[in-house]
Amino acid sequence: MEFIENLKEYNYLYKFAIYGKSQTGKTHLANRLKLYNDYSKFIDIKEKIRYTTGIDFTILCIRYKNKIIKTQLWDTSGVPIYESIITRYFKGTQAILLCYDAYERDSFNYIKNKFSQIKQTNNKAICVLIRNKYDSKINENNVNIVSDEEVLEFADKNNLFFQHISCFEKNGNGIINLIELILDKIFDKEENNNKNK
Repeated sequence: MEFIENLKEYNYLYKFAIYGKSQTGKTHLANRLKLYNDYSKFIDIKEKIRYTTGIDFTILCIRYKNKIIKTQLWDTSGVPIYESIITRYFKGTQAILLCYDAYERDSFNYIKNKFSQIKQTNNKAICVLIRNKYDSKINENNVNIVSDEEVLEFADKNNLFFQHISCFEKNGNGIINLIELILDKIFDKEENNNKNK
């Protein structure tokens, strides 16, 4: 898989939404994807990245399995006053990336509490639960840390996929694995739908 320049011609157009509580790394993830081919530029701007107001939008162009995929990436705010606006953007998405902070329990509970609402808005989207900031420093008392066992139990119960990522991982393997997982699941779903027609 490789990130390429935005092209006018493409094989697929997909829409992804990034969702979660404030300060869970959603905007860092969006910028890391946008600047994937220039890690040093991402590091240069990381201190200037501020939380998203409402919705932010970027286009990613990806070459994968001999196909060109154009992706609309919607970075949503975690500020409660924008909640009613944000859920509208889930309609028509192929994937929803549910981010929580690896060391902040409230951010995981936020996803759990909002998940039924997300599914009511779009029950066809592939949902990936993302444990972000996994390489952050653990707080002194290990307070509020959500175990992988707890997360996997929630993921299994709700047919979610689960991934660890860090936006500051230089080789970006976690992010590549995340995007490949999503694309593979979308391709599988479309292939099954075509077989059933």
